[in-house]
Amino acid sequence: MRCILSNNKIRYRDLENVTDAITLYKDVMPGCSRPFTYVSKIGCIHLPSVTFSGYEHARRYCAQMLSDVFVEDIPGQTEELWKYLQTKNFTTNASSWLGIKDGRWLNGEIVRNDLWFNAQPVPPNPNMCARMYHVNGKMYHSFCGFDGQTSICQRMSYNA
Repeated sequence: MRCILSNNKIRYRDLENVTDAITLYKDVMPGCSRPFTYVSKIGCIHLPSVTFSGYEHARRYCAQMLSDVFVEDIPGQTEELWKYLQTKNFTTNASSWLGIKDGRWLNGEIVRNDLWFNAQPVPPNPNMCARMYHVNGKMYHSFCGFDGQTSICQRMSYNA
C-alpha cells in the first residue's frame, strides 16, 4: 500500500486495505473543514452527493478525505445522526452506507437491536453490510456490492 497525504486527502495507489489507510492517518486528521460539518455528539460529517458502486467504494471515497463511513462509538450517536439528516431533508427513499459489516460496527461493537428495521439482521452474514434508510433512520442488511447508494462520511473531531 502506498499512500500520499496531500491537501487533507489520501491519494492512493495499490490501496488494498481501506482500514489500514484510515488507521495510518488517524493521528493527523484535522478538525472539521469543508466539506465536513460539525454535528454535536458525533464529530465531523460529510454527506456526499454521489452514489457508490458498493460498500467498499463508499469507504474508499471517505478514506480520500481522511474519514470513514459513520460508526456509532457512543450509544445514541445514530439517533443524533438521524436527527441531523432530517434537518438536511434526507427523508427520501434513498439510503446511505454505514460502518456495519456482519451485524457489527467497524469498531467491533454489535449493532443494537433497536437500530435494525424489523429485527434484521437474520442471520448475520460476513458478506452483508448495512445501510440507513433516510425515510425512517433504521438499518437494513444489504449485500456489500449493492449499487446506487450514498454514504455518510465521519471524521472524528478533537472536540466531539
